[in-house]
Amino acid sequence: GWLLPNDEVISNPNTPDPDADTNDKIDAGLYRCPDVPMIGKKTRWAYMELSIECKTDDVQHDPFDESNSSGNHEDTSAIRKDILGQIMCYAGYIFDNQRRTHHFMLIIFGKKVRIIRWDRSGVVATKPFDYVAHPELLLSFIWRFGRMTPAQRGHDPTATRIARDSALGMLMRERAQ
Repeated sequence: GWLLPNDEVISNPNTPDPDADTNDKIDAGLYRCPDVPMIGKKTRWAYMELSIECKTDDVQHDPFDESNSSGNHEDTSAIRKDILGQIMCYAGYIFDNQRRTHHFMLIIFGKKVRIIRWDRSGVVATKPFDYVAHPELLLSFIWRFGRMTPAQRGHDPTATRIARDSALGMLMRERAQ
């Protein structure tokens, strides 16, 4: 409760969003308590506050590390490129389903983590840090994130969400067709 008093992390690696046009799903997501997807704990791109992707390898699974730290650089580069494409898609789903100026993401790979900030013009990522040796760094980010305003979290304060089944939502879909 003290770390995230108004949010909950839901692990949902096998349950795609039933409202999305994709079957992709992310490993976990942080949701505001009123928007937590309780039934089936499905990925819900429209309500996710912080996206979290997990990988197993410290070296090969860092999508932003271009150093040649393994014996087979070409294979490692291909894996990293695939992971970067994967998390870019996830950020795109957030922007497609929410009115956002930016979005934060955690990518955990082995004992390391990067904090990532996406916006419509690009991405900024921290240097990787060992969250096992220095848990205070990750906990500090999570604690601060839990106390951010919606605008600080990246919600566009000038936009209003329109429900799909509302009269305006149906009119928008009708005109789009």
